[in-house]
Amino acid sequence: MMSLVLIATIAGERVAIDAAVIEAVVDLWQVVPVPLAAEHVIGVAAVRSRVLTVIDAAAAVGLRAKATGNRAIVIDAGGHRYALRVDAIAEVVAPSGPVLPFEGHIGDNWRAVAIGTIDTPYGFAVLINPALVLAGPLLEVA
Repeated sequence: MMSLVLIATIAGERVAIDAAVIEAVVDLWQVVPVPLAAEHVIGVAAVRSRVLTVIDAAAAVGLRAKATGNRAIVIDAGGHRYALRVDAIAEVVAPSGPVLPFEGHIGDNWRAVAIGTIDTPYGFAVLINPALVLAGPLLEVA
């Protein structure tokens, strides 16, 4: 069982990310667009003297919604740093139990990036693998 998870909101869905893979949580104030980048790549931003590729989490999951906030989760993937822009970030909490398989309906887009569900003090959340989110959408759903 993970000791801590970060709770965030992506396109109205409560998600959890293993805190061990998170480098930082930041506010993005200026993002410079990158011409011809994939649709889920918003652009690049300088944070703490480092350039990060900024990914729209909702678009990366293949949803038409776009992240509405300035909050981002910094992830290191393969030696490259990415800022995963989300709608909101709640806090880092201890899960209330083990990772569970999905019960009920969850869209294929979420299944492509999810590990399972996890109970938290905020309620159940989709536990996602941020490396799979960074890769971009497999499907595009309305």
